[in-house]
Amino acid sequence: MNLDDLAEQAAPHLATLVHPGDQDTPPFPLSIALFQPAVLPEGMAQEEAAELGLPSTDFGKLFLQAEFHMLREQFNVAFIDADELADLRAAAAVREPKRNEVKRFYTSCRDEPIFRVMVKGFDTDHPMIPCEAIKALQGRHECPHSGIAG
Repeated sequence: MNLDDLAEQAAPHLATLVHPGDQDTPPFPLSIALFQPAVLPEGMAQEEAAELGLPSTDFGKLFLQAEFHMLREQFNVAFIDADELADLRAAAAVREPKRNEVKRFYTSCRDEPIFRVMVKGFDTDHPMIPCEAIKALQGRHECPHSGIAG
């Protein structure tokens, strides 16, 4: 998601921003003159921007760009639009049954599993066997089912 585009689209809405309220306070408008350029006296926006060394008089866009940057960098917030999020959730739902899966391993001489491993984290198509299991298997020198030395 392009945060500059989002800031540009959202900036005009700062002029009519409404706080949702809480259990003790009903919703109320946040009338901040800086975000309402039509309310500022003529030329004041340019003077303010010049005085503050800002690259433009679009205070709402500059504020949102700074806000989005702070949320992303300091609080590790990711911005994703609703359509992309819905696609990701649908893809995760398809893979959900494979989140954790037991894989059974067999020898060539018998149809019974010799051990099983719980594979976690959706990658059940490429299971990782814990090193401890490999070390235990390497310690065996014969097949437990047929008596054939390995």
